[in-house]
Amino acid sequence: MKLNRIILIPCSFTLLFTSSCNSDDDQIISIDTAPKQLLKTITYSKRDIPDRINNLITYSKSDITFFYENDRLVKSTANDGRSISTTQFQYKENKIIAAKTQKGENFTADISYFYTNNLLEYYLNYQENKPITRNDFTYSGNKLIKSNLCYGEIQCSGTQAIHYSYTGNNISKMDDQRDWNILQEFTFGTSKNAFADMPHLIRTIYQITYNSLSENNVIQEEITFNAHSSSNPGPKYTIKYTYQFDENFFPVSVVGLDQNGLEYIKINYTYYK
Repeated sequence: MKLNRIILIPCSFTLLFTSSCNSDDDQIISIDTAPKQLLKTITYSKRDIPDRINNLITYSKSDITFFYENDRLVKSTANDGRSISTTQFQYKENKIIAAKTQKGENFTADISYFYTNNLLEYYLNYQENKPITRNDFTYSGNKLIKSNLCYGEIQCSGTQAIHYSYTGNNISKMDDQRDWNILQEFTFGTSKNAFADMPHLIRTIYQITYNSLSENNVIQEEITFNAHSSSNPGPKYTIKYTYQFDENFFPVSVVGLDQNGLEYIKINYTYYK
């Protein structure tokens, strides 16, 4: 993350501040005045609660770097602490139509992206020239309302999908009706999302992890496991997020604490300026 200064003075005297300095979280920050900034790096650490199989606490980590040519995303790298992968993007006109991912020496995956108008309709993930998985996306107007993961190349069917609901331009509810059966409900502030200026395809495929299709930043999240089971409902967690922003009011770090005050997620961002 590219911090322009270290906070050693009260937050009222610096442009880089945490939302805890403001009783309305980040309500004083307007996206109207924020210039365009492309993401450079993401450092991500999350506690996965609970583990569905043995109820043990596990952690996810990832460091992602984006590379551009003339403001066009051409490559990304990802490091999860176990392996490093590199993805190269191929364009036709202004759309990403394909990607090739290399992980280590022995793993290669090819992805083809298909659009309706300018919206991602589905993509196919190939290994050894065979389609392994397909992701389908359904929209209402320009807003994603459902995503489906299936195997092979045939259009996804059935009810096991993720459904999205909106408040304004923010995804206020993400209802995962697949085997996970997790309901996430979000409350937003007004500052600009870190992914706001990224290509639509990137915002779509990173949505589940970063709520990247929303216009603003999440300040509170309610997570309910086994949400659609009347006989065996799962636990519910409340996550509250605190932000630091750069001088252009983009988030440079976010920490999410659960209802017990334990760290649930931490993300750092840097940008090309």
